[in-house]
Amino acid sequence: MAERARCWGTTGGAVLIYAAAVALGISHRPDIGRDGVIFNHGVAFGLFAASPPWLLAGASALGVAALALAMWNFAAFRIPLAVIFAGALANWTERLWWGGIVDFWHIPGYPYTFNLADIAIRAGMLAVLIQYVLARSGTRRST
Repeated sequence: MAERARCWGTTGGAVLIYAAAVALGISHRPDIGRDGVIFNHGVAFGLFAASPPWLLAGASALGVAALALAMWNFAAFRIPLAVIFAGALANWTERLWWGGIVDFWHIPGYPYTFNLADIAIRAGMLAVLIQYVLARSGTRRST
């Protein structure tokens, strides 16, 4: 029962992240070109911006599918993987709808503009890394 509740909680959290990321993209879309809001045709940091949109959408779809499989196969990492999945799915949705991603947040001193989905992806990756390192260090101490 507890595992089922955790699964529903993880799913609910991922849905909220996804919905918020897409809603923010929709709300900032009219502001592209103003106040630091950009339309990113590429992937992270604008890489591969000259690639055909269908190629990036296909690669993104493969990444989203791989994350879904990882969530299924690595239960210990399910929560941070769900956060990454939500961010990747939100960016993929924008890519399918508009051919690119709306980026609207900028931190002074940081050279890139990003969105909520990017934050979810980075935070989830950091959580996976920390969880993995902690699990490995615990395994080494017990042997």
